[in-house]
Amino acid sequence: MQPAVRSLFVTVRFPYPPITGDRLRALQQLRVLSERHSLTLVSLAGRPVEDEARKRVGAYCERLVVVPFRRREGAWN
Repeated sequence: MQPAVRSLFVTVRFPYPPITGDRLRALQQLRVLSERHSLTLVSLAGRPVEDEARKRVGAYCERLVVVPFRRREGAWN
């Protein structure tokens, strides 16, 4: 079945591994939404995201965009 709606999902931290509440919730929301939506995930990442993590999260997304983010620079801006 073709997803009916294209949606943008934004997170302030990459949702994998799901070891804290916000990551776990985001990953579950992606899983459920991906059943009916074509998702693009834009996620901030304070460190490089491993290929395995990209693969796991990418299974729920049509497109995955990881934006490098340093807290120091964020506070400065």
